[in-house]
Amino acid sequence: MKFSAACLSLCLATAAAFAPAQYQTAKTLSTASSLASPLRMSTTVEAPATTNEEAPGMMRPPIDMKWEEVAAQLQEAFGYSQTELDSYTMLDSDKEGLMKLYKAMQTARAFENACNQQYMQGKIRGFMHLDNGQESIPGLLDYALKPDDKKISYYREHTHAIASGVDMGEVMAELFMKDTGTCRGAGGSMHIFDKETYFQGGWALVCEQLPYACGLAKAIQLDKHLGISDDAEVKAKDNVPPPADDDRISVVFIGEGGSQNGRMAEVLNSASKDNLPLLIIVIDNGRAINTFTPDVAKNSDVFKQGKHYGVPGLLVDGNNPADVAKGGKAVIDYIRSGKGPAVLQVHTYRFNGHSPADPEHERGRKDEKAWARSEQDPIKNFEAIYTANGMFTEEELKATRKEVLAEVKACVKFADESPMPPVELAKELEYPDAADTDYNLKEGPAWADEVNARTISPEKMETVQAHIADLQAKAKD
Repeated sequence: MKFSAACLSLCLATAAAFAPAQYQTAKTLSTASSLASPLRMSTTVEAPATTNEEAPGMMRPPIDMKWEEVAAQLQEAFGYSQTELDSYTMLDSDKEGLMKLYKAMQTARAFENACNQQYMQGKIRGFMHLDNGQESIPGLLDYALKPDDKKISYYREHTHAIASGVDMGEVMAELFMKDTGTCRGAGGSMHIFDKETYFQGGWALVCEQLPYACGLAKAIQLDKHLGISDDAEVKAKDNVPPPADDDRISVVFIGEGGSQNGRMAEVLNSASKDNLPLLIIVIDNGRAINTFTPDVAKNSDVFKQGKHYGVPGLLVDGNNPADVAKGGKAVIDYIRSGKGPAVLQVHTYRFNGHSPADPEHERGRKDEKAWARSEQDPIKNFEAIYTANGMFTEEELKATRKEVLAEVKACVKFADESPMPPVELAKELEYPDAADTDYNLKEGPAWADEVNARTISPEKMETVQAHIADLQAKAKD
């Protein structure tokens, strides 16, 4: 089928008009100008004076941020002194700490590669979203978080769960829909959940995790106020106050596209108002699913969104895992000290499409991926830095990779050999209690009155009970 000259001109003019300036090439614009001058749109932007020869057509340049720039932000926004910052740079000479960081990143990469292989073999089905290229973030989690910190992620959360301490075999089994999975196979890729490590699941709906993370931070605060804590099995509360050094925080992950949602403003306001121990990690890969985020976002500096609410933020370069770990740890320590919420924005690149089913036809994506794999791989960059300065030998890193691959291979074998969940599980999940359960008759904790007496005055309790009695009377009517 042949297009007329007018149709071709219209298509080229439209493409030129709406392509971002940093992605338009001189060749594209000159073609549009010669063929489409009668239809040229006034909003067409001019070609940039210079082009990036290393990455032609690159829509999103790297930030190449140095530690000195990160330190300056920590001093200005978080009030750190140079002496305090020096304690974080000790990681640069901490061979054990750096190896821990490296292994966490290699584990994330190897696990996601295995997931992709199993998906192509049909053993993993449904939606699945891989984290390749963003390994500095699980590296930070493994380096700086504590087991009892509350974590709540989005749909690209396999590596977040593993770095938080969730058993790798159970995560893979969940993706395989097996009974040994974290949710007995009922959650799948987007809904990893583990009580023991306080990993509160991935959330499939964009931004939906934000208010829940704020609630988790409030729960930490309420535990201290009420003098209660989780029991040993993390199934209920005990009438035992948290330890005096309780410095738990709530951590939530969101993309830079999702952070444009109104929930972000609501959470920043609420967290600031109540001085909640909340860390918002913004994973800035430049793509809101398949949309180039600057196409729809006026301002991509998400770390500055909290300024209006008195919430500090930090921007770090995801291509430098050690700086992400150092800067992120400083932000986390700020929150642990009781100073309130904070935002950490990690500038990174996602190597894969939105999911394995993504044809990746969106503008510029394939060229950007090829460039990012070559120039913005945090693992390669880590290896280059710490072999060049003599911290590690190639043999040491190779041995770690071999160890990680063996662990991932074992987790795939575990998942593959695990049984499918019984058919009765569906009914158990739908009806955890008997169908005729009267929840009005369910008894509360034996120590409820004691806790109420500590926190509610007799006068206020009379008001509460009178209101309850009034509601019950109306229900009977």
